[in-house]
Amino acid sequence: MTLTYYPGCSLKTSSRFYEESFKAVFSFFGIEHKELEDWSCCGASAAHTIDERLGYALAARNLALAEREGRQLFAPCSACYNRSLITNKGIRENGELREEINKALYPLQCTGTVEVKNIIDVLHDHVGIETIAQRIAYDLSSIRVVPYYGCVLTRIMKMDAFDDKEDPTSMDSLIWSSGAELVNWPYKMECCGASKTLTNKDMTLKLSAKIMDMALSLGADAVVTPCPLCQMNLDLLPYLGRKDRNLPVLFLTEILELALFGTLKGTGSHIIPVDEIVKKVKKQ
Repeated sequence: MTLTYYPGCSLKTSSRFYEESFKAVFSFFGIEHKELEDWSCCGASAAHTIDERLGYALAARNLALAEREGRQLFAPCSACYNRSLITNKGIRENGELREEINKALYPLQCTGTVEVKNIIDVLHDHVGIETIAQRIAYDLSSIRVVPYYGCVLTRIMKMDAFDDKEDPTSMDSLIWSSGAELVNWPYKMECCGASKTLTNKDMTLKLSAKIMDMALSLGADAVVTPCPLCQMNLDLLPYLGRKDRNLPVLFLTEILELALFGTLKGTGSHIIPVDEIVKKVKKQ
């Protein structure tokens, strides 16, 4: 099985270490992927709020390119995944919208038929919880983590989600398979401020600090998320003006990296140091 990989803007810039991390984990489990050629920005969390048709057109261009590949489209960024799913459904079910967008895309054509997957989907569907649990080589049992899904991964308007929209548990099971101690908490779906960081950093500071405070109050050692925007906002807290203590913010594939290899490729890329987490990892 080979996936078509859509990196979006984050995994080639601010979250390059997320790309390095998932590639290491995918390679270990034999998941092949090919980067989508000539991909472009999907509009993520901003374009559709300014012009709905522009939001559709930006995401549809990548979907049209992916359809030609004939494989599942893997979008590790939660915002890219969200916009790709919404656009795919709109193009598939709304003939008027499809005609309008395809005029803008010509000579490309989007039919809305490609299957879009996120990072949790891929690890569940192509690897499986039991397989991950059987292959871990390092003991993470002394690391307490809170799973942070963010607010756009499952809350997709007028669409079925891959997990419960308000109380997802699929990432919980992946973290459990890594051997880390999973801490149940009420903030797994709280908003971190999303792209407001660029236009209203005080709002992001307030929302992200609230999440960090809750994680600290529960005695967690780290926050784990699949979303590059959530990871960046929480990791930026020291630069947004927070003076209090902060916890490391790991990507989902990084907690699996620790369980498989005992190290992190992106150790030096985190703003909030992850050294103390890495020191807790022990050989099985």
